[in-house]
Amino acid sequence: MPEYADEIGRYTLLKKIKLPKGSVSPHLPGQTDEHTVLNLAADFSSMLTDPLNCGRSQITYYTDKDLRLGESINVGGRKVVLYDCDEFTRTYYKLKYDIDYHPFPRPKTDYELSEDSLISINNKLRQLPPYNGFGTFEDSAVNCNILDPLLNPPVQSMRQFLQESGQGLDCRILRFNARRVSDQDDSKEFEFEYVISCYMADNTISVYKSSGQNSGCGSGMIIGKRKLLKPNQSMRTINTYPEYYTYEDLYVGAQVEMDRFKFKIIGCDEYTLKFMENFPHRFPKANIGLILDKLRLRLQDNYKMFVSQYMKQARLDPVPYAEFSSAIHKVLGEDIKEQEVLHLGRRFQKVDPQFEINQEELRSLVQTNLRRKLFFEFSKLEENYHKYDVDKSGMVKKKEFMYVLKGARLPLSRDLVCALEQSFAPHEESIVNYTEFIKFLNYKKYPAPECPPMNTMMYMQGNTRRSDLTRSKLSNIQVDVAEFIKALGMEEQFIRENS
Repeated sequence: MPEYADEIGRYTLLKKIKLPKGSVSPHLPGQTDEHTVLNLAADFSSMLTDPLNCGRSQITYYTDKDLRLGESINVGGRKVVLYDCDEFTRTYYKLKYDIDYHPFPRPKTDYELSEDSLISINNKLRQLPPYNGFGTFEDSAVNCNILDPLLNPPVQSMRQFLQESGQGLDCRILRFNARRVSDQDDSKEFEFEYVISCYMADNTISVYKSSGQNSGCGSGMIIGKRKLLKPNQSMRTINTYPEYYTYEDLYVGAQVEMDRFKFKIIGCDEYTLKFMENFPHRFPKANIGLILDKLRLRLQDNYKMFVSQYMKQARLDPVPYAEFSSAIHKVLGEDIKEQEVLHLGRRFQKVDPQFEINQEELRSLVQTNLRRKLFFEFSKLEENYHKYDVDKSGMVKKKEFMYVLKGARLPLSRDLVCALEQSFAPHEESIVNYTEFIKFLNYKKYPAPECPPMNTMMYMQGNTRRSDLTRSKLSNIQVDVAEFIKALGMEEQFIRENS
Protein backbone atom coordinates (compact mmCIF):
# COMPACT_ATOMS: atom_id res chain seq x y z
CA MET A 1 0.00 0.00 0.00
CA PRO A 2 1.65 3.28 -0.99
CA GLU A 3 1.98 6.04 1.55
CA TYR A 4 -0.51 8.84 1.02
CA ALA A 5 -0.69 11.93 3.18
CA ASP A 6 -1.89 15.51 3.07
CA GLU A 7 0.24 18.55 3.87
CA ILE A 8 0.42 17.67 7.58
CA GLY A 9 0.87 13.93 7.19
CA ARG A 10 -2.67 12.60 7.73
CA TYR A 11 -4.46 10.00 5.65
CA THR A 12 -7.58 7.93 6.41
CA LEU A 13 -7.69 4.54 4.72
CA LEU A 14 -10.74 3.16 6.54
CA LYS A 15 -13.31 4.88 8.70
CA LYS A 16 -14.23 3.64 12.19
CA ILE A 17 -16.12 0.36 11.57
CA LYS A 18 -15.88 -3.30 12.45
CA LEU A 19 -13.19 -4.80 10.26
CA PRO A 20 -14.17 -8.22 8.83
CA LYS A 21 -11.57 -10.92 8.40
CA GLY A 22 -10.90 -11.97 4.87
CA SER A 23 -12.44 -10.51 1.75
CA VAL A 24 -16.17 -9.80 1.89
CA SER A 25 -18.19 -9.64 -1.31
CA PRO A 26 -21.17 -7.29 -1.65
CA HIS A 27 -24.19 -8.64 0.21
CA LEU A 28 -27.63 -9.26 -1.19
CA PRO A 29 -30.56 -7.24 0.21
CA GLY A 30 -31.47 -8.53 3.68
CA GLN A 31 -28.48 -10.84 3.92
CA THR A 32 -26.91 -8.91 6.78
CA ASP A 33 -30.12 -8.29 8.75
CA GLU A 34 -30.22 -9.54 12.31
CA HIS A 35 -33.40 -11.60 11.86
CA THR A 36 -34.70 -13.75 9.02
CA VAL A 37 -38.47 -13.42 8.48
CA LEU A 38 -40.35 -16.54 7.27
CA ASN A 39 -43.59 -16.05 5.29
CA LEU A 40 -45.99 -18.91 6.11
CA ALA A 41 -49.01 -17.76 4.07
CA ALA A 42 -49.53 -16.31 0.65
CA ASP A 43 -51.47 -13.34 1.93
CA PHE A 44 -48.70 -12.34 4.40
CA SER A 45 -51.10 -13.04 7.28
CA SER A 46 -48.77 -15.35 9.14
CA MET A 47 -45.07 -14.55 9.60
CA LEU A 48 -42.45 -15.52 12.11
CA THR A 49 -38.72 -15.15 12.54
CA ASP A 50 -36.31 -17.96 11.86
CA PRO A 51 -34.72 -18.87 15.21
CA LEU A 52 -31.85 -20.70 13.49
CA ASN A 53 -30.96 -17.86 11.08
CA CYS A 54 -30.09 -20.40 8.42
CA GLY A 55 -29.80 -17.88 5.62
CA ARG A 56 -27.62 -15.39 7.45
CA SER A 57 -23.94 -15.36 6.61
CA GLN A 58 -21.55 -15.58 9.55
CA ILE A 59 -18.91 -12.82 9.46
CA THR A 60 -15.98 -12.76 11.86
CA TYR A 61 -14.35 -9.48 12.74
CA TYR A 62 -10.90 -8.49 13.94
CA THR A 63 -10.51 -7.85 17.65
CA ASP A 64 -7.61 -6.71 19.79
CA LYS A 65 -6.56 -10.35 20.22
CA ASP A 66 -5.86 -10.63 16.49
CA LEU A 67 -3.56 -7.61 16.20
CA ARG A 68 0.14 -8.43 16.56
CA LEU A 69 3.20 -6.49 15.44
CA GLY A 70 4.88 -8.14 12.49
CA GLU A 71 1.67 -9.78 11.26
CA SER A 72 -0.55 -8.66 8.40
CA ILE A 73 -4.30 -8.04 8.31
CA ASN A 74 -6.76 -7.78 5.44
CA VAL A 75 -8.25 -4.31 5.04
CA GLY A 76 -10.79 -4.37 2.24
CA GLY A 77 -8.64 -6.68 0.15
CA ARG A 78 -5.40 -4.83 0.91
CA LYS A 79 -2.61 -6.45 2.86
CA VAL A 80 -1.56 -4.17 5.73
CA VAL A 81 1.45 -5.06 7.89
CA LEU A 82 1.55 -3.85 11.49
CA TYR A 83 5.11 -2.85 12.37
CA ASP A 84 4.79 -0.24 15.15
CA CYS A 85 2.32 1.28 17.64
CA ASP A 86 2.11 4.15 20.10
CA GLU A 87 3.01 4.11 23.78
CA PHE A 88 -0.60 3.74 24.97
CA THR A 89 -1.07 0.61 22.84
CA ARG A 90 2.13 -0.92 24.22
CA THR A 91 0.95 -0.30 27.78
CA TYR A 92 -2.49 -1.72 27.00
CA TYR A 93 -1.15 -5.01 25.64
CA LYS A 94 1.36 -5.26 28.47
CA LEU A 95 -1.31 -4.92 31.16
CA LYS A 96 -4.03 -7.02 29.50
CA TYR A 97 -2.12 -9.74 27.63
CA ASP A 98 1.38 -9.43 29.16
CA ILE A 99 2.90 -8.89 25.70
CA ASP A 100 5.88 -6.62 25.11
CA TYR A 101 5.67 -4.93 21.72
CA HIS A 102 8.82 -3.77 19.96
CA PRO A 103 8.79 -2.01 16.58
CA PHE A 104 9.64 -4.00 13.48
CA PRO A 105 11.50 -2.65 10.43
CA ARG A 106 9.12 -0.98 8.03
CA PRO A 107 8.34 -3.42 5.20
CA LYS A 108 8.46 -2.28 1.62
CA THR A 109 5.23 -1.67 -0.24
CA ASP A 110 4.28 -3.47 -3.43
CA TYR A 111 5.06 -0.28 -5.32
CA GLU A 112 8.55 -0.08 -3.81
CA LEU A 113 9.17 -3.75 -4.52
CA SER A 114 8.15 -3.24 -8.14
CA GLU A 115 10.44 -0.19 -8.36
CA ASP A 116 13.33 -2.23 -6.94
CA SER A 117 12.71 -4.98 -9.46
CA LEU A 118 12.68 -2.44 -12.29
CA ILE A 119 15.92 -0.92 -11.02
CA SER A 120 17.55 -4.33 -10.77
CA ILE A 121 16.41 -5.11 -14.31
CA ASN A 122 17.72 -1.80 -15.60
CA ASN A 123 21.02 -2.29 -13.78
CA LYS A 124 21.60 -5.60 -15.48
CA LEU A 125 23.83 -5.46 -18.52
CA ARG A 126 21.58 -5.32 -21.55
CA GLN A 127 23.05 -6.18 -24.88
CA LEU A 128 21.75 -3.48 -27.19
CA PRO A 129 22.32 -3.51 -30.93
CA PRO A 130 24.85 -1.03 -32.34
CA TYR A 131 23.80 2.60 -32.48
CA ASN A 132 22.37 3.40 -35.91
CA GLY A 133 23.28 7.09 -35.92
CA PHE A 134 19.72 8.44 -35.94
CA GLY A 135 18.77 10.68 -33.04
CA THR A 136 20.38 10.22 -29.66
CA PHE A 137 21.51 7.00 -28.05
CA GLU A 138 18.56 7.16 -25.64
CA ASP A 139 16.10 7.35 -28.56
CA SER A 140 17.59 4.24 -30.14
CA ALA A 141 17.62 2.39 -26.80
CA VAL A 142 13.90 3.09 -26.29
CA ASN A 143 13.17 1.61 -29.72
CA CYS A 144 14.89 -1.60 -28.61
CA ASN A 145 13.39 -1.87 -25.12
CA ILE A 146 9.76 -0.91 -25.80
CA LEU A 147 7.46 -2.20 -28.53
CA ASP A 148 5.76 1.17 -28.96
CA PRO A 149 8.34 3.91 -28.19
CA LEU A 150 5.79 6.65 -28.83
CA LEU A 151 4.00 5.71 -25.60
CA ASN A 152 7.10 6.16 -23.43
CA PRO A 153 9.68 8.40 -25.13
CA PRO A 154 12.86 9.47 -23.28
CA VAL A 155 12.17 12.70 -21.44
CA GLN A 156 14.34 15.12 -19.54
CA SER A 157 13.96 15.45 -15.78
CA MET A 158 11.46 18.28 -15.39
CA ARG A 159 12.41 18.80 -11.74
CA GLN A 160 16.06 19.35 -12.69
CA PHE A 161 15.04 21.71 -15.48
CA LEU A 162 12.84 23.84 -13.20
CA GLN A 163 15.36 23.94 -10.35
CA GLU A 164 18.50 24.52 -12.41
CA SER A 165 17.26 26.75 -15.22
CA GLY A 166 18.35 30.37 -15.10
CA GLN A 167 16.24 32.83 -13.16
CA GLY A 168 16.93 36.51 -13.70
CA LEU A 169 20.61 37.26 -13.15
CA ASP A 170 21.21 33.73 -11.87
CA CYS A 171 22.16 31.99 -15.12
CA ARG A 172 23.11 28.59 -13.61
CA ILE A 173 26.00 28.25 -16.07
CA LEU A 174 29.39 27.25 -14.68
CA ARG A 175 32.31 28.57 -16.73
CA PHE A 176 35.89 27.32 -16.54
CA ASN A 177 39.09 28.51 -18.19
CA ALA A 178 41.11 25.77 -19.85
CA ARG A 179 44.11 25.18 -22.09
CA ARG A 180 44.70 22.43 -24.57
CA VAL A 181 47.22 19.77 -23.70
CA SER A 182 49.26 18.05 -26.39
CA ASP A 183 49.36 14.28 -26.79
CA GLN A 184 53.17 14.15 -26.76
CA ASP A 185 53.77 15.99 -23.49
CA ASP A 186 50.91 16.48 -21.03
CA SER A 187 52.72 19.37 -19.33
CA LYS A 188 52.91 21.38 -22.54
CA GLU A 189 49.96 23.66 -23.11
CA PHE A 190 48.87 25.46 -26.22
CA GLU A 191 48.79 29.22 -26.21
CA PHE A 192 45.04 29.70 -26.72
CA GLU A 193 42.52 29.72 -23.90
CA TYR A 194 39.17 27.96 -23.97
CA VAL A 195 35.98 28.55 -22.01
CA ILE A 196 34.15 25.38 -20.94
CA SER A 197 30.52 26.16 -20.06
CA CYS A 198 28.45 23.65 -18.10
CA TYR A 199 24.67 24.20 -18.21
CA MET A 200 23.11 22.94 -14.99
CA ALA A 201 19.58 22.68 -16.43
CA ASP A 202 20.30 19.70 -18.69
CA ASN A 203 23.96 18.72 -18.03
CA THR A 204 25.08 19.93 -21.44
CA ILE A 205 28.53 21.41 -22.13
CA SER A 206 29.94 23.78 -24.72
CA VAL A 207 33.54 24.82 -25.44
CA TYR A 208 34.46 28.24 -26.81
CA LYS A 209 37.88 29.14 -28.21
CA SER A 210 39.19 32.53 -27.12
CA SER A 211 42.20 33.65 -29.14
CA GLY A 212 44.57 36.29 -27.86
CA GLN A 213 45.09 39.75 -29.27
CA ASN A 214 46.99 39.95 -32.56
CA SER A 215 47.21 36.16 -32.69
CA GLY A 216 45.98 35.91 -36.27
CA CYS A 217 43.44 33.25 -35.27
CA GLY A 218 39.74 33.79 -34.89
CA SER A 219 37.56 32.94 -31.92
CA GLY A 220 34.51 30.74 -32.03
CA MET A 221 32.62 27.75 -30.71
CA ILE A 222 34.52 24.51 -31.27
CA ILE A 223 32.06 22.23 -29.42
CA GLY A 224 28.38 23.11 -29.49
CA LYS A 225 26.02 22.84 -26.53
CA ARG A 226 25.31 19.14 -26.06
CA LYS A 227 26.05 16.19 -23.82
CA LEU A 228 29.66 15.08 -24.15
CA LEU A 229 30.82 11.50 -23.77
CA LYS A 230 33.60 10.59 -21.39
CA PRO A 231 36.72 9.17 -23.08
CA ASN A 232 37.14 5.55 -24.20
CA GLN A 233 33.54 5.35 -25.38
CA SER A 234 32.16 5.15 -28.89
CA MET A 235 28.54 5.29 -29.94
CA ARG A 236 29.24 2.63 -32.57
CA THR A 237 30.58 0.05 -30.14
CA ILE A 238 28.98 0.51 -26.71
CA ASN A 239 25.99 -1.65 -25.83
CA THR A 240 24.98 0.11 -22.60
CA TYR A 241 23.94 3.63 -21.74
CA PRO A 242 26.99 5.91 -22.13
CA GLU A 243 28.54 8.04 -19.41
CA TYR A 244 28.46 11.79 -19.97
CA TYR A 245 30.44 14.63 -18.42
CA THR A 246 28.61 16.49 -15.64
CA TYR A 247 29.44 19.40 -13.35
CA GLU A 248 31.01 16.93 -10.90
CA ASP A 249 33.83 16.23 -13.39
CA LEU A 250 34.76 19.90 -13.89
CA TYR A 251 37.01 21.65 -11.39
CA VAL A 252 40.28 23.57 -11.36
CA GLY A 253 43.14 21.16 -11.90
CA ALA A 254 41.08 18.51 -13.70
CA GLN A 255 42.12 17.12 -17.07
CA VAL A 256 39.25 16.24 -19.41
CA GLU A 257 38.99 14.91 -22.94
CA MET A 258 36.07 16.18 -25.02
CA ASP A 259 35.65 15.15 -28.64
CA ARG A 260 39.34 14.13 -28.80
CA PHE A 261 40.39 17.55 -27.44
CA LYS A 262 42.37 17.30 -24.21
CA PHE A 263 41.95 20.24 -21.85
CA LYS A 264 43.40 21.14 -18.49
CA ILE A 265 41.16 23.41 -16.41
CA ILE A 266 43.20 26.28 -14.99
CA GLY A 267 40.56 28.60 -13.53
CA CYS A 268 36.92 29.61 -13.28
CA ASP A 269 34.91 32.80 -12.98
CA GLU A 270 33.61 34.43 -9.81
CA TYR A 271 30.04 33.22 -10.35
CA THR A 272 31.20 29.59 -10.49
CA LEU A 273 33.23 29.96 -7.30
CA LYS A 274 30.33 31.54 -5.43
CA PHE A 275 27.87 28.97 -6.76
CA MET A 276 30.06 26.14 -5.49
CA GLU A 277 30.43 27.82 -2.11
CA ASN A 278 26.67 28.32 -1.81
CA PHE A 279 26.00 24.60 -2.46
CA PRO A 280 28.82 22.79 -0.61
CA HIS A 281 26.74 19.60 -0.30
CA ARG A 282 26.78 19.28 -4.10
CA PHE A 283 30.38 20.40 -4.57
CA PRO A 284 32.62 18.60 -2.03
CA LYS A 285 35.67 20.41 -3.39
CA ALA A 286 34.14 23.70 -2.18
CA ASN A 287 33.12 22.34 1.23
CA ILE A 288 35.49 24.02 3.69
CA GLY A 289 34.49 21.61 6.46
CA LEU A 290 35.45 18.53 4.45
CA ILE A 291 38.74 20.10 3.35
CA LEU A 292 39.67 21.02 6.92
CA ASP A 293 38.79 17.50 8.10
CA LYS A 294 41.13 16.12 5.46
CA LEU A 295 43.91 18.41 6.70
CA ARG A 296 43.32 17.55 10.37
CA LEU A 297 43.61 13.86 9.61
CA ARG A 298 46.95 14.32 7.83
CA LEU A 299 48.40 16.87 10.30
CA GLN A 300 47.98 14.77 13.42
CA ASP A 301 51.65 13.70 13.38
CA ASN A 302 53.39 16.78 11.94
CA TYR A 303 51.21 19.67 13.12
CA LYS A 304 54.10 21.40 14.91
CA MET A 305 56.30 21.31 11.81
CA PHE A 306 53.47 22.65 9.65
CA VAL A 307 52.82 25.64 11.94
CA SER A 308 56.50 26.42 12.55
CA GLN A 309 57.12 27.26 8.88
CA TYR A 310 54.74 30.24 9.23
CA MET A 311 56.08 31.47 12.58
CA LYS A 312 58.03 34.71 12.36
CA GLN A 313 59.05 36.30 15.66
CA ALA A 314 56.38 34.38 17.59
CA ARG A 315 53.54 35.52 15.35
CA LEU A 316 51.73 34.26 12.28
CA ASP A 317 52.02 36.72 9.41
CA PRO A 318 49.98 36.53 6.20
CA VAL A 319 51.67 34.65 3.38
CA PRO A 320 51.25 34.81 -0.41
CA TYR A 321 48.77 32.43 -1.94
CA ALA A 322 51.50 30.62 -3.89
CA GLU A 323 53.38 29.80 -0.68
CA PHE A 324 50.17 28.72 1.06
CA SER A 325 49.19 26.49 -1.87
CA SER A 326 52.65 24.91 -1.95
CA ALA A 327 52.47 24.09 1.77
CA ILE A 328 49.02 22.51 1.45
CA HIS A 329 50.10 20.40 -1.53
CA LYS A 330 53.21 19.34 0.38
CA VAL A 331 51.03 17.97 3.18
CA LEU A 332 48.30 16.27 1.13
CA GLY A 333 50.05 15.70 -2.19
CA GLU A 334 47.70 14.26 -4.79
CA ASP A 335 44.86 13.91 -2.27
CA ILE A 336 43.89 17.56 -2.63
CA LYS A 337 42.92 19.36 -5.82
CA GLU A 338 43.72 22.90 -6.84
CA GLN A 339 40.01 23.73 -6.62
CA GLU A 340 40.02 22.90 -2.91
CA VAL A 341 43.10 25.03 -2.24
CA LEU A 342 41.43 27.84 -4.18
CA HIS A 343 38.41 27.84 -1.87
CA LEU A 344 40.65 27.69 1.18
CA GLY A 345 42.44 30.79 -0.06
CA ARG A 346 39.13 32.59 -0.63
CA ARG A 347 37.86 31.65 2.80
CA PHE A 348 40.97 32.80 4.68
CA GLN A 349 41.96 35.70 2.45
CA LYS A 350 43.62 38.59 4.24
CA VAL A 351 41.87 41.88 3.49
CA ASP A 352 44.25 44.59 2.38
CA PRO A 353 43.38 47.79 4.31
CA GLN A 354 43.87 49.93 1.22
CA PHE A 355 41.21 47.91 -0.62
CA GLU A 356 38.82 47.60 2.32
CA ILE A 357 35.51 49.34 1.82
CA ASN A 358 35.15 52.51 3.84
CA GLN A 359 31.94 52.08 5.83
CA GLU A 360 31.14 55.79 5.98
CA GLU A 361 31.67 56.25 2.24
CA LEU A 362 29.53 53.21 1.49
CA ARG A 363 26.80 54.40 3.86
CA SER A 364 26.79 57.84 2.29
CA LEU A 365 26.66 56.34 -1.21
CA VAL A 366 23.82 53.92 -0.36
CA GLN A 367 21.70 56.51 1.45
CA THR A 368 22.15 58.99 -1.38
CA ASN A 369 20.86 56.45 -3.90
CA LEU A 370 17.89 55.53 -1.68
CA ARG A 371 17.02 59.21 -1.14
CA ARG A 372 17.13 59.98 -4.86
CA LYS A 373 14.91 56.98 -5.67
CA LEU A 374 12.43 57.95 -2.87
CA PHE A 375 12.72 54.66 -1.00
CA PHE A 376 11.25 54.90 2.52
CA GLU A 377 9.83 51.44 3.36
CA PHE A 378 12.33 50.71 6.12
CA SER A 379 9.65 49.49 8.56
CA LYS A 380 8.43 46.95 6.02
CA LEU A 381 12.00 45.77 5.50
CA GLU A 382 12.36 45.28 9.25
CA GLU A 383 9.07 43.32 9.39
CA ASN A 384 10.40 40.95 6.73
CA TYR A 385 13.48 40.28 8.86
CA HIS A 386 11.26 39.67 11.91
CA LYS A 387 9.73 36.67 10.13
CA TYR A 388 13.10 34.88 10.15
CA ASP A 389 14.10 36.04 13.64
CA VAL A 390 12.24 33.46 15.71
CA ASP A 391 14.18 34.19 18.91
CA LYS A 392 13.70 37.97 18.55
CA SER A 393 17.43 38.43 18.98
CA GLY A 394 17.89 40.88 16.14
CA MET A 395 20.23 38.46 14.33
CA VAL A 396 19.71 36.39 11.17
CA LYS A 397 21.90 34.10 9.11
CA LYS A 398 23.50 35.25 5.87
CA LYS A 399 21.12 33.21 3.69
CA GLU A 400 18.06 34.81 5.29
CA PHE A 401 19.73 38.23 5.28
CA MET A 402 20.39 38.11 1.54
CA TYR A 403 16.97 36.57 0.81
CA VAL A 404 15.16 39.55 2.37
CA LEU A 405 17.63 42.07 0.96
CA LYS A 406 17.16 40.90 -2.63
CA GLY A 407 13.41 40.46 -2.19
CA ALA A 408 13.01 44.06 -0.96
CA ARG A 409 13.94 45.36 -4.43
CA LEU A 410 16.05 48.20 -3.12
CA PRO A 411 16.80 50.81 -5.82
CA LEU A 412 20.51 49.99 -5.69
CA SER A 413 22.84 48.73 -8.36
CA ARG A 414 24.12 45.19 -8.27
CA ASP A 415 27.58 46.42 -7.26
CA LEU A 416 26.21 48.21 -4.21
CA VAL A 417 24.22 45.14 -3.14
CA CYS A 418 27.41 43.06 -3.41
CA ALA A 419 29.25 45.69 -1.35
CA LEU A 420 26.57 45.48 1.37
CA GLU A 421 26.90 41.70 1.35
CA GLN A 422 30.69 41.88 1.70
CA SER A 423 30.44 44.44 4.51
CA PHE A 424 27.77 42.78 6.66
CA ALA A 425 28.05 39.09 5.67
CA PRO A 426 31.51 38.35 4.23
CA HIS A 427 31.38 34.60 5.01
CA GLU A 428 28.79 31.87 4.57
CA GLU A 429 28.51 31.34 8.34
CA SER A 430 28.13 35.06 9.09
CA ILE A 431 25.40 36.20 11.51
CA VAL A 432 24.01 39.65 10.65
CA ASN A 433 22.51 42.21 13.02
CA TYR A 434 19.66 43.39 10.82
CA THR A 435 18.74 46.20 13.24
CA GLU A 436 22.11 47.85 12.67
CA PHE A 437 21.78 47.18 8.97
CA ILE A 438 18.45 49.02 8.76
CA LYS A 439 19.96 51.92 10.69
CA PHE A 440 22.75 51.87 8.13
CA LEU A 441 20.16 52.34 5.34
CA ASN A 442 17.70 54.70 7.06
CA TYR A 443 18.51 58.18 5.80
CA LYS A 444 15.56 59.72 7.70
CA LYS A 445 16.50 58.82 11.29
CA TYR A 446 20.24 58.27 10.82
CA PRO A 447 21.32 60.46 7.89
CA ALA A 448 24.84 60.39 6.52
CA PRO A 449 26.57 63.19 4.59
CA GLU A 450 25.30 63.34 1.04
CA CYS A 451 27.65 61.76 -1.45
CA PRO A 452 28.71 63.73 -4.54
CA PRO A 453 27.82 62.23 -7.94
CA MET A 454 30.22 59.44 -8.92
CA ASN A 455 30.47 56.36 -11.10
CA THR A 456 29.35 53.56 -8.79
CA MET A 457 30.95 50.82 -10.87
CA MET A 458 34.34 52.52 -10.93
CA TYR A 459 34.12 53.18 -7.18
CA MET A 460 33.36 49.53 -6.43
CA GLN A 461 36.15 48.29 -8.70
CA GLY A 462 38.62 50.38 -6.73
CA ASN A 463 37.28 49.27 -3.33
CA THR A 464 36.82 45.52 -3.55
CA ARG A 465 36.82 43.66 -0.27
CA ARG A 466 37.33 40.21 -1.77
CA SER A 467 39.37 39.87 -4.93
CA ASP A 468 38.52 37.33 -7.58
CA LEU A 469 40.81 34.39 -6.89
CA THR A 470 41.29 33.69 -10.56
CA ARG A 471 44.54 32.71 -12.22
CA SER A 472 45.47 36.30 -13.10
CA LYS A 473 45.15 37.64 -9.52
CA LEU A 474 46.58 34.83 -7.42
CA SER A 475 49.95 36.55 -7.10
CA ASN A 476 48.36 39.49 -5.23
CA ILE A 477 46.47 37.41 -2.67
CA GLN A 478 47.56 37.19 0.97
CA VAL A 479 46.24 34.33 3.12
CA ASP A 480 45.57 34.95 6.81
CA VAL A 481 47.43 32.01 8.33
CA ALA A 482 46.34 32.89 11.88
CA GLU A 483 42.66 32.52 10.95
CA PHE A 484 43.44 29.31 9.07
CA ILE A 485 45.24 27.76 12.07
CA LYS A 486 42.38 28.87 14.31
CA ALA A 487 39.83 27.20 12.01
CA LEU A 488 41.81 23.94 12.10
CA GLY A 489 41.23 23.86 15.86
CA MET A 490 44.17 21.54 16.58
CA GLU A 491 46.05 23.84 18.96
CA GLU A 492 44.31 22.64 22.13
CA GLN A 493 44.64 19.01 21.09
CA PHE A 494 48.37 19.51 20.39
CA ILE A 495 48.93 21.14 23.80
CA ARG A 496 46.95 18.44 25.59
CA GLU A 497 48.88 15.61 23.92
CA ASN A 498 52.27 17.16 24.68
CA SER A 499 51.56 18.26 28.25
